[in-house]
Amino acid sequence: MVRSTPLRRAVSLLTATALALGGALLVPAAANAVTQPTFTVDVTEVANERIDIAIEGEGYDDVQALPGQTEPHAYFTLIEKDSDLSEVGQADTAISAEVEADGTLSDVLSVPAGELVEGTSYEVISWPSRSFPTAENLYARTDITIDWAALFPGEEEPGEEEPGEEEPGEEDPGEEGPGEEDSDENDPGADQPGEEPTSPEFTTAVTEVPGERIDIAIEGAGYGDVQPLPGQAGPHAYFTVIEKDSDLAAVEDTQAAISASIDDDGRISDVLPIPAENLDASKDYEVISWPTRSFPAEANLYARADIAVNWNALFPGGAPERATVTLTASSSSAYVDQEIELTARIAPDVGGTVTFWNGTERLGSAVQTTNGTAGLTTKNLPVGDHSITARFVPDPDGYAESVSNRVSVTISERSAEGSLQWGVKSNFRSYVTGDIAGGRITVAEGAKQATGNGVFTFPQATSGSTWNGQTGTVQYAGQVTFYGHSGALNHTIANPSIQVTSTTSADLRINYNGTTIVFATIDLSQATRQGLTGDAVRFSGAPATLTRAGAQFFSYQGHEFYSPGEELDRVTFTIGQASDVGVTEPPTTPEDHGNENPNPPDNTPAPAAAQDSAGAGSLRWGVSSAFVAYTTCEGMERFGYSHCAKGSISTSGVGNGYLFPQATGSDWDAESQTGTVRYSGVVSFQGYGMTMFAVSNPSITVHDPTSATLHTGNTANFGASSYPLDLSSATKTEGENGAMTWSGVGVEGSLTGGPGGGSSNSVGFDDLTFTVGTASSDSFGSTSAGDEDTTYTAAESVPTTAGLEVLTPADQIRAGGRIQLQASGFDADDPGVLVVLYGTGDDTGPIVLDEDAAADADGLVTWSGTLPDDVTGDHVITLQGSIDAGAEIEILERETSASAGTAAVVPSGGGEAAATGPAQPVPTGGMALWEWWTIAASLVAIAGCTSLLAIRQRRALTAVVAPA
Repeated sequence: MVRSTPLRRAVSLLTATALALGGALLVPAAANAVTQPTFTVDVTEVANERIDIAIEGEGYDDVQALPGQTEPHAYFTLIEKDSDLSEVGQADTAISAEVEADGTLSDVLSVPAGELVEGTSYEVISWPSRSFPTAENLYARTDITIDWAALFPGEEEPGEEEPGEEEPGEEDPGEEGPGEEDSDENDPGADQPGEEPTSPEFTTAVTEVPGERIDIAIEGAGYGDVQPLPGQAGPHAYFTVIEKDSDLAAVEDTQAAISASIDDDGRISDVLPIPAENLDASKDYEVISWPTRSFPAEANLYARADIAVNWNALFPGGAPERATVTLTASSSSAYVDQEIELTARIAPDVGGTVTFWNGTERLGSAVQTTNGTAGLTTKNLPVGDHSITARFVPDPDGYAESVSNRVSVTISERSAEGSLQWGVKSNFRSYVTGDIAGGRITVAEGAKQATGNGVFTFPQATSGSTWNGQTGTVQYAGQVTFYGHSGALNHTIANPSIQVTSTTSADLRINYNGTTIVFATIDLSQATRQGLTGDAVRFSGAPATLTRAGAQFFSYQGHEFYSPGEELDRVTFTIGQASDVGVTEPPTTPEDHGNENPNPPDNTPAPAAAQDSAGAGSLRWGVSSAFVAYTTCEGMERFGYSHCAKGSISTSGVGNGYLFPQATGSDWDAESQTGTVRYSGVVSFQGYGMTMFAVSNPSITVHDPTSATLHTGNTANFGASSYPLDLSSATKTEGENGAMTWSGVGVEGSLTGGPGGGSSNSVGFDDLTFTVGTASSDSFGSTSAGDEDTTYTAAESVPTTAGLEVLTPADQIRAGGRIQLQASGFDADDPGVLVVLYGTGDDTGPIVLDEDAAADADGLVTWSGTLPDDVTGDHVITLQGSIDAGAEIEILERETSASAGTAAVVPSGGGEAAATGPAQPVPTGGMALWEWWTIAASLVAIAGCTSLLAIRQRRALTAVVAPA
């Protein structure tokens, strides 16, 4: 969408209103001021060794201690001035400073001289512990001045500041809301009396007009550098109100805002009125300021400041209720002229109308809700990225209008390049990556997988296709490997091809165990056929059915997961221009796994679909994959958790995949298909020395064709005893003996509390499948999972010389130097992988370089560390864990003129820094190492960092030197 003139709103009207009200509404700037963290720095140079930065801070009163901390802490580190905050890495020198009860702190940040580039400008930044620094979460930042002559005596001083550079202690515009700071002259970070601020800042004061609006009096200073734009008589700055810490990209050009004029002295005095109906009493808000004729972004904000609203004064009769509007789209991407279905769900169902919006453009007419739902189908979206919302206008009095979440939809031109989009079978993907198989799915050789364990895309291969426009074979490239049960399940789909035999049928073939098999038959009569550019053709949504040969692919120890005739995921494929990816030799799938799985499941772990036709009733519900990971810590990085409960999950009377058999005593009306069905069994999530959530002898009450209620039997703190079920989007099938099955049933609501505690952390539920039939005779025992520890022991001799990639160039592998390695194929999130070095002589035993390397969610181990300074010559370096990988290396002599090394940061209590995982600062004091552990995917980004702060050696200890 081409956005209209920025902030094309009734600015003139609002500005006029503000000016008219200004005299009566302007109040002293300190009326609503909120003290913000500030700090000062004092640098002491230790010649040729380090600098000690004494930090004195105040205003940290609102910082809270995190779980496991006895006192609140704040991070501090040194960066090149105005450098990219995302480049701050785990190995960067940092401290975790303890905050005193009065909000002050005092600590010393020591930075080795070898980490500093003479002549470079640096600053110290402060941000919350257990997080990455971002522009949004910085507490404060302050420049430092280094006496280069004192640090490097006898050398020139190229580090003198250029004229016009900021003085130490000035704030970077846009990073914090200076208007929130106290103007106390004793505040080390505040401007001295009589001095004008050198960067924009403003204060706010709110006046409530009952039932109508709030008027926000704005007093700003430091805007002297803002220049008028063409057509402006003088410089201006935009101001508007947003929900605190919300996405700046969501600011629309229709919301209330003002364009405030700037006086000759860089000051601003104006009033921003906000209608009461635009405000929600349950939320926090802030004012932001940014350049005119633009949209706000982190890079261009002048300043931001919180506001405090007296909700009782604004809504004397109580704030109006607002229904929650949840918007979903049938697809996040589509071609031009392809339909997109938009669905808005209203909770509670109070009745009303919904309009759908693409930014500021309304899509179609208002839609009346039915059973709390309204929908719109459109194919009028142009090429580009779109932000879709739904606005709900309720019928009853007492409710206010409400707006949904934003849904992103991308529209693109139809592509003529050939590709195959296919998810194989969705519940098999979920099973492989779930807590039972504990596995992973990896793609290679050109294949890709959509986020969220989505479908796979295989590019059309460079050769092998024969297509006459009606029939023929199209060859695709790429490999997808399903790995689980510690390798007992290990199958690869490689180089799939589709043979179109007629206008109504086709076969999907794969290379399996060295031969080509017909994996599935495809019904083209139910597919949508579209002609694309260049005589390409696309078949969309074709049903696929599993063949006898395909069923063997899913077998496990002689048992088949699925039977021939099983419905697979629908297939979409384009026959068009070939890519530059060719077919490659696939790995050989083991034919007999024998006893590779030391703890095989008690029962064949069949996914839910295999039991859809059973006469006996059952409920299959994984509860929540995210909560399983949080409870047991297994795979928690996939869900963005930096810590977990370190607990366990126990079951009683429940089958694999949390299968609850139907019990006696159900109250079910087969004719109306309503009533209550009871199931038996218990699944209990334990952590923090208590039961966090439990599903105990659950039951389901079906109210009508679209709604039902799940009764969990839970009495613990993290969840509720019942949750609504959405049957409208589920698949309903009839099995033998009249048994009815609803699959893909959405469970509304969430588990609140979750990681870190607090009701703001909510964990969503997995979909469930339930069958209403006869009481089941299945009997299951008890199980317990989680709270396990994995320890490996280094092999006495070299276990292998294959499978390891050495990323460091051969001429840089030197004694005492750094080396970087990586290898794939390990168990997902495999902890405690050993890094072991072997010499080639008879008297050289294993040298363990690290015991704490770890695999990410895809089984990839990436490690960088330091070689011993007393070994040279031919060696073998290995990674040893769930698998072994190794490579031969030659360690060269240490360079005589090597630059000063840098040290990794470790906890003050000793121990080693983490070898793998995401790059994030590990303070020299404070909490245990695991508390800083977050998502492993950022490893690749760190490898390309261009920050002048060098990567630290991960095994050295950085001392924090007390002030002299």
